[in-house]
Amino acid sequence: MNTSERLELLLNVSRICRQITSQVTDLVMTEAADKEEFTEQADNTRPILKELISELKSNLPRELKDTRIGDLSRHIHFLHYGDCEDILVADVPDILEKVEAFVSSGLETTTGHDQIGLDAVQLIDQRLRPKLIRELASEAPDYHGLLMKSSVILGDLFKSTTGASEHSDSEIGKIFKPDAPKLKVRSDTSGTTQRNFQRGAMLLLQGQLAFYRNTHAHEELEVQKQSAVRALVFFTSLIRMLESDANKKLE
Repeated sequence: MNTSERLELLLNVSRICRQITSQVTDLVMTEAADKEEFTEQADNTRPILKELISELKSNLPRELKDTRIGDLSRHIHFLHYGDCEDILVADVPDILEKVEAFVSSGLETTTGHDQIGLDAVQLIDQRLRPKLIRELASEAPDYHGLLMKSSVILGDLFKSTTGASEHSDSEIGKIFKPDAPKLKVRSDTSGTTQRNFQRGAMLLLQGQLAFYRNTHAHEELEVQKQSAVRALVFFTSLIRMLESDANKKLE
């Protein structure tokens, strides 16, 4: 499957899963309000859910195995209150997770053969990529939230990689300052060029903090799809820099 086909798969599965979740949630609310009405409402909802799961099965590729599609079918068949809970907390989340992983697995970059795919999604780190794909497939994408979540992932990586106590402007300065770095981005920082690498790393990380994380944390901003994709490519560059084998952490 090419990239467009994989994104179309995720779009369809996400839409069907949202519809299943909506129907079952309404049914659960009916049980909470009037237990006697639950059985009648379940009988009315079951045919709708059976049509949805039939559509879902027709969309799932044969390569996708070990999902809870069988469990979902069984729970829809009985559709007791406990079945509704399993659908909402286990079946649908599992199917969505497996489909997202399947879609992401086909978007690997082939840098080992000096080839980089033209699709920008291929350039994005695998920890950020499924979140982007989910938003691309959503009818109401939240790219502001995507950048916030991705900034948190980057901040957590910064702390775990460097041993910093927090993801802050001052901590980035302490870790990467050219005069006395705690983490070197190049093994040799003695020359002007190497010191510029060190200073550049510090400024890039501080810039991401100021331009993306802080601004989006303080205000909900309208973010366009292309801007979000470009931002995640930039975040990926920072992730590669933090995890590079050239990094030398000093005790």
